[in-house]
Amino acid sequence: MENLLCKEEKLIQLLKELHKRVHTAIETSLYTSLDLVKEATPYLDRIYCDLKIEDDKAHIEATGVSNAIIKENLAYLLTSEHKDKVTVRTPLIPGYTSDDDNIKSIASYLYSLYPDVRYELLNYNPLASAKI
Repeated sequence: MENLLCKEEKLIQLLKELHKRVHTAIETSLYTSLDLVKEATPYLDRIYCDLKIEDDKAHIEATGVSNAIIKENLAYLLTSEHKDKVTVRTPLIPGYTSDDDNIKSIASYLYSLYPDVRYELLNYNPLASAKI
């Protein structure tokens, strides 16, 4: 645990220094602690994050983990002063994420948090199949 905290502290220090000099952005699944999201967000100019599957049971079946942490972090971001930095993405993976019900469910969930949310659907990339 100590090693992880050390890495998180180094990440925040790096973001602080970079943010003074360059535009900072992150692409993330948001599968991390809310504390780290809160600490990092002020030093990020853009945040690109995925919400692949809205239904928790289906998310667990497809990815092996719950989406509760991801949704908690999204809820924080999309109701915070940083909401306009965020772009949420859904990669359209046949058989997993691309059905209309999933997309409508995600869009509805995001809209309930922040009606002006940026939401993008990403075309399927067969080279990324090992990531799901």
